[in-house]
Amino acid sequence: MSYAPSGKKEQDQEHLSLGQNRKEYIYVPVLLFLRDWFLGCRWGIREKFMEIVSQIAPAEPPGFKPEAAMVSDGDKIEDFRVRIANTNIDPGTFLSTDYFNTFNSVIMVLDMLPEAPELLEEMEQWEFVDYTRHFQESGLDFSALAIEGYSLAPKDALEALRHKVWGIRIIIENSTRMLKRLLDIGEQTAVSNIAASTALQLRAMIAEGNGIVHGNTTIGQADIDKLF
Repeated sequence: MSYAPSGKKEQDQEHLSLGQNRKEYIYVPVLLFLRDWFLGCRWGIREKFMEIVSQIAPAEPPGFKPEAAMVSDGDKIEDFRVRIANTNIDPGTFLSTDYFNTFNSVIMVLDMLPEAPELLEEMEQWEFVDYTRHFQESGLDFSALAIEGYSLAPKDALEALRHKVWGIRIIIENSTRMLKRLLDIGEQTAVSNIAASTALQLRAMIAEGNGIVHGNTTIGQADIDKLF
């Protein structure tokens, strides 16, 4: 058995102590850094969360009363009916027959086309205008109400109106192309006949459209005759 000199043991113990101290010098700052980093991340996440929440749910404006904002759909509908009392907006469907005036210019051209075939150019220049755009450009005093009413109209009335308007548009565009070809080949008699029948068909479809606006889907001949 051999024994290490006492000086050697003391030296080894000193090295061991220094090594432990070095580890403490390294570990403690690292642990403190990790702790601060973790807390900083948590704080940063919290700050980001609060920022997002503030954007989604802004502070209430001055004088805001939650109970005053809780208006039922029924109340909105009744309020709208009051506001459209002196307009031609239907109180049941919230639609207006004024929209169909956008097709009247075409019917006028068709009526005069047999005697003035040069007017076909006006039909060729005719541009389809949807419901909202018609009232935006109409200058009527109730235009804003008509546009608002369109967004409140019952779904079945809207679907029926869109279907009818699409049919009117197709007839106008197809008849314009057909009349153009007939005029180009000098078929004046055919032009007169097609112009008259097209105008009659458009008047009937507009009568049906007016019926949709007023909540009716069945239009009689008497209703159609009123448009002549």
